[in-house]
Amino acid sequence: MWPLLLTWINLPVQIRQLLGPMLLVGIIPSGRNGSEPKSLEPYIDLLVDEILKLTEFPTYNSYRKAPVKVKVALLQFLCDIPAYSKLLHISGHSGLRSCGYCKETGIYCKHLSKTIHLSNRQFLPENHPLRSSNRFSNGSVELKQQPVTYTNEEERHLREIFDNKPNRNQQNNFQKATGLKGKYSIMKLPYHDRNQQMQPDGMHTIADFISHVMDLLVGKSDTKKVRLCEKHHQRFPQTWPQETAAEQVAIEPPSKKRKTMSSETLPPAPWSLSTDSVKEADRRATAIKYPAGVEISPGLHFTKPWTLRTMNSKLQFVKTGALQWCIKGLLPKRQETTLFTVLEVIVRMTQQEFEISEIKQLQDDTHAALALLERDFPLSLQTNTSNYKRVVCFDANKRTMIDSAAKCKSPVKISNYTESPSRTTTGSDIIVNKKQ
Repeated sequence: MWPLLLTWINLPVQIRQLLGPMLLVGIIPSGRNGSEPKSLEPYIDLLVDEILKLTEFPTYNSYRKAPVKVKVALLQFLCDIPAYSKLLHISGHSGLRSCGYCKETGIYCKHLSKTIHLSNRQFLPENHPLRSSNRFSNGSVELKQQPVTYTNEEERHLREIFDNKPNRNQQNNFQKATGLKGKYSIMKLPYHDRNQQMQPDGMHTIADFISHVMDLLVGKSDTKKVRLCEKHHQRFPQTWPQETAAEQVAIEPPSKKRKTMSSETLPPAPWSLSTDSVKEADRRATAIKYPAGVEISPGLHFTKPWTLRTMNSKLQFVKTGALQWCIKGLLPKRQETTLFTVLEVIVRMTQQEFEISEIKQLQDDTHAALALLERDFPLSLQTNTSNYKRVVCFDANKRTMIDSAAKCKSPVKISNYTESPSRTTTGSDIIVNKKQ
């Protein structure tokens, strides 16, 4: 099941994300065998209709003994990436036009059987030295500018075209070309602006990326398909698998027909640790002593990745510097420097608060780190999970609406409150004075 939770943006920051002030407005049940629902529209319709009724809703303030108008608005959406596809009717994270923010188009890799994104240098300033580097897949200077986004009017028009297509096949082709599907329930809200209001769940995005990197380091995801992808793009020739005739199909009855692959040993790759290096990384991981408040225990985190059980533990493994210390000196200098640069950006973007003036520099550093990752690591990492790290931290331009909501006095501005241990839960109760 999937819960629908609302929280008040105009509550003080200290209590905004506590469980007490949150509203559980619905629970979406799963299908058979725990499958996801095909559509969220029947559930979101009810929520949107209720919010429209509460817009400029007249009521009576018994404390002030005066009539007031309550204003309720959905100003921000926080979901993981697959949920956005269903909620906002955009292409999923494996599509060619899978970015929910711009018109960037990926490349389908037949060897990996998924879409990869090779546009990292487009986000860099025009005079950035990485734009002229010849170490990237195309081997040429990057002259393209940062991909633009759809305007509200343009997007609404394209969604109308999708809905007017006569059959499902034409709708699918239109979606592949634009990344957009038809209209969705939340568009009935007069102030809705998808690009300004949607925000990906950073914890899922970053934790998945950390898992992919660790699998690559120990060789778990460094397969022949990854090497063939590199060969197709003429990268890292020393890592290409050798052409042999050892691969064959076993002749068996149809019911048991299967392919048997020879146990071919792939050449060493600069992004993967050797067997001895993995053992050394595990030895270091078991010797670490973590401070209080960290949920990680020393263990064989490289050969037994399940010892980092939760998303938060993966993030703490990076933020405490444990991952960096475990692999220090075990990778080639170029790959180590690039990986440490990416991990340093993750540490910065997951801090609890930012100064507005810091965000622009963090975004520029994120673009540069992802460009270096594209240059020095296999293209199997260039999926939309990596691409979405660009928007994990808020764009300063997106804060206008939320900042104004936090400062307004409608429906209520709570400034005089106290917290006390809850009698029913492990959290805190918020006690608000009746009169300010």
